[in-house]
Amino acid sequence: MVKVKKMFQWMVTPRSVIALGFFWLVLCRSLYADEVTAFLNDDKVVTQLDASSIDENQPITGSVMITHNKNNVVDVNSFRMGKEPLAVEFVKDVQFDPNNPLILTIYSFRIPGKSPGLYALPAVSVKVGEKNYQSVMLSYSVQAKPNSAATDSPGTPSPTQSPPSPKASSPPSPQVSPPSSPVVKNPVSTEPSLRLEALVEGKNALYPGQRTTLTYRYYFSGHIELTDEKLPLLDAQGMTKIGEKEIKDSVQGNVSISQISQEVEAVKPGDFSYGPSEIAGYAYQEDASGKHVHTSPKLTSIAPPVTITVLPFPEKNQPTSFNGAVGAYEFNVTLKSAAEINVGDVITLVVAITGRGNVQNVPLPNIERQPGFSGFFRFNDLPPQEEVHDDTKTYILQLRPLTNEIKEIPSIEFSYFNPDTVDYTILHSQAIPIVVKTAKSQTTSAPAVGNVSKEAPQPAYSGDHSLQTSSYAPSLIEVEGIYVLDAADLYNRFGGTWWVFGLVPLGIGLVLYQRYVRTYLWQQQKQAKVLTSQSVLRQALQQPEGSPKYFEGINKALKMALVEKGYLSKDDIADEKLPTKGLCSEVRAFLCDIEEKRFAGREYAGRDILDYATVQAMAVALLEKIRQSHGQGGIA
Repeated sequence: MVKVKKMFQWMVTPRSVIALGFFWLVLCRSLYADEVTAFLNDDKVVTQLDASSIDENQPITGSVMITHNKNNVVDVNSFRMGKEPLAVEFVKDVQFDPNNPLILTIYSFRIPGKSPGLYALPAVSVKVGEKNYQSVMLSYSVQAKPNSAATDSPGTPSPTQSPPSPKASSPPSPQVSPPSSPVVKNPVSTEPSLRLEALVEGKNALYPGQRTTLTYRYYFSGHIELTDEKLPLLDAQGMTKIGEKEIKDSVQGNVSISQISQEVEAVKPGDFSYGPSEIAGYAYQEDASGKHVHTSPKLTSIAPPVTITVLPFPEKNQPTSFNGAVGAYEFNVTLKSAAEINVGDVITLVVAITGRGNVQNVPLPNIERQPGFSGFFRFNDLPPQEEVHDDTKTYILQLRPLTNEIKEIPSIEFSYFNPDTVDYTILHSQAIPIVVKTAKSQTTSAPAVGNVSKEAPQPAYSGDHSLQTSSYAPSLIEVEGIYVLDAADLYNRFGGTWWVFGLVPLGIGLVLYQRYVRTYLWQQQKQAKVLTSQSVLRQALQQPEGSPKYFEGINKALKMALVEKGYLSKDDIADEKLPTKGLCSEVRAFLCDIEEKRFAGREYAGRDILDYATVQAMAVALLEKIRQSHGQGGIA
């Protein structure tokens, strides 16, 4: 408690509060900075196959493109395709922006050739920096060589052979398909077709902890280029995915079959529906340049939703020792350490659970709460060691006896739920006799430490009255780091009380004030950039006298002044259409006089020469007169 108090006082000292407030201001300032250089660590991995290399039974080349921060190193030895390691070769790095640490690193790879059909390229994973990233699964098709349809290629089942049947109902062969199947119309036809099937290979009704397999099957003939794939089964929302996806390819007659399976484990009760699932694509052929030319309208196949029901464990007859084990098991407890020990020595137990079910996830019984253990044994704070071999899971458990009155390790109860019988089974281990002695060092008095009382030490356990008379007396322990409290520890220190949290509202107020000032300055800057009639006239008079921009600027400035004062609604009105009364009339007369002299040539005839100094003076005076006027409510 003393250490905790010291630590809390250090956390709320003035220095720590000031540091916290400074960090708060810096963080909030970044939210409103004019220029923010933000880089999102959007690391991602994309795979791509070389279409020109996808030929029957020929090695297929591809590339892995990794977008990442150049400071995060790509671990070349961590590349995996699905569950298998993937050998890659570095190609190049591409820098997007010299001021941006984001780069694109490209690697190449090669996979074995395939027989004609539709395939799925497993996801590629790689470690970048301290994190692992994974690409999405990619579908591709392998085209047959010319005249290869007449002979079976190595590794390709003949038309009379059938692919291995899964546990669930297998798809009908082309010879017995229903009339609606495109394959039945002509078993030897090369007419393109596409069909998707979604199913559960196993039970649709599970209990938490049980597993099943979700499967998609693609049936297709011809070369199909997929454009859309909606496969919610592979996401398995609400389930725990076990391992990677498994992909199997086969040929049945003229139909190629690609199967993608994912094993899942039920987590919590409920009904989980996935679907409908959909795929779509086009049949194609390659032209002379290798490009895909679609030869059919869009082919679409929709599979109905698949529903899995996770049942709750029955409450009837549920034992108190049940903690989620599902299956059928055998249970055994053995003593690994010596049977004759002293009080406080370590006892090592081996708890073995063997049977049929998800052995790897079978939990250890809650031994501490079972009769005969609470108050008599002290368990190790660290979790027990676990080992799994075949269908047996072993726990290595350590505990210490607290008294020499213990004569045996009590029987341990283990219970599980059997989904076949829909009932619980309770197993008990045999009690293990042991001899617990009191060590000699525990019966003799230990020397006093510091100011500790010399009275006889009391037993460590005080919950059970029957154990208080036990001869067990632990030795005195000197705890390192204990120091004597002084008067200052009994009073609140400056900056060490709760009122320091009042600085938080102050910091928030400073941030809001900062935002207000920034907005005000921005508005002032924006208003400064808006052109006014005075600035337009000033720019016009800086132009060469007699130039078109000179006269256009004067014209624009005077009309803008009329708009600013409400005499006009817009400044692009023609001179002759200006109102003939008030200040509008004076501006109209001035502008028309200038235009008349400019285009009548009088400035070159020796009379009424256009005097630019006079024009400038009149324009300035007229503009100032408009600005000094009170304006009017109605505008022309």
